[in-house]
Amino acid sequence: MKFKNSPKESDELIYEAVSLFKKNKFKMALSIFDKLLKINPKSLIALSHKAATLYELSRFDEAMKYCDQVLEEDPLYLHALFYKGLVLGKMGEHQKAISFFDKVLQTDRKHVLALYNEGVQFGKIGKYEDAVKFFEKTLEAEPENSSAMYETGRALAKLGKPKESLLWFDRAIKADEKESMSYYNEGVDLTKANNHQEAIVYYDKALDLDKNNVKALVAKGHTLDVAGFSYKEVVSLYDRALKIDPKCTEAILKKGVVFERVGLYHKAVSSYDNLLKIEPENVEALYGKAVSLNSQKKYQEAEFFCKRAIAIEPKNLRALGSMVWILEHQKRYEEAMTYCDKAIEINPNFFYTLSYKGKILYDLGRFSEALVYYDKALKLSPDDRRALHFRNKIASKFEKLKKKPFPIKF
Repeated sequence: MKFKNSPKESDELIYEAVSLFKKNKFKMALSIFDKLLKINPKSLIALSHKAATLYELSRFDEAMKYCDQVLEEDPLYLHALFYKGLVLGKMGEHQKAISFFDKVLQTDRKHVLALYNEGVQFGKIGKYEDAVKFFEKTLEAEPENSSAMYETGRALAKLGKPKESLLWFDRAIKADEKESMSYYNEGVDLTKANNHQEAIVYYDKALDLDKNNVKALVAKGHTLDVAGFSYKEVVSLYDRALKIDPKCTEAILKKGVVFERVGLYHKAVSSYDNLLKIEPENVEALYGKAVSLNSQKKYQEAEFFCKRAIAIEPKNLRALGSMVWILEHQKRYEEAMTYCDKAIEINPNFFYTLSYKGKILYDLGRFSEALVYYDKALKLSPDDRRALHFRNKIASKFEKLKKKPFPIKF
């Protein structure tokens, strides 16, 4: 990154602040830039670096203010132009961000960070071909830039070129063995392809390079869960992630789901509550909590939280399905049927609501209709034990009826 020369002032303080910035000690760096600005309020290097530090602290409005102060004095100050582009990108102003990176490139056409970040911004607005062009330019200027290789892979994946995409991910890994996220992303692709053992190898490689890679810890936990490992092993990975980032919502949610599935409903509710403290309108946490409360026979509370989830997302199939389940447990079959029909109207091919409707019809003694819905459900998920169990029970009833000497209507 290029910096314009500035008048010599408190060189030792500037050196100390920039050193702290490079070590990611942003709060300490900020306090020194503030000292510098008390000495010289118009110091462009201090103003510009204060903007950069505020950006790294996610204080984007303040960062923008200091970028603008610098650019009022010197409209071509590269450092401020570059960081204004970054700030605009974080604010969702992707097209404006591109225009500021263009201004940097008009002065320095091989400015690696501007080239790379312009590519990122094109990706954000779905212009993946343009994104690839800028990543290629980044690699012309810096051939071993693993981040540009990785982002090229991502853009090509979005363009429907999975083979080329994976080649770029491989190049990113070879170019920079410390690129933990490249291993993580390969692991994610393998998990999606149900290659769980291979995926675990890649997550382990990511964690060997960066033991604090929260995404890799959570993804490995999910993969172990899907692959049928012990719930304790799975939860231990989520706990490791939460020690690093106590507000990692994905880890908190997945931990709740695991506890719910193994019948530890009190722990599940506790996990969902922790998530709702961070995100009070998290729909998955709301209906997850409802399901766990229902399993503890706390029906009124369960209904309350499920209705909150549906109020936020009226078309959320899992929230609607959870309400069906809660009402079915209370033998409020007609109300349950209403929610079931809403879900089926939204998606006629959602396995769970088809199966739930089969169960409600079974409970109501409408066996012929129940059989129809279980058959529809089993076409979507032929091995589901619960659906098979009730379908077989109905079939057994029909067999017994055939042997009766008198007809019975269903």
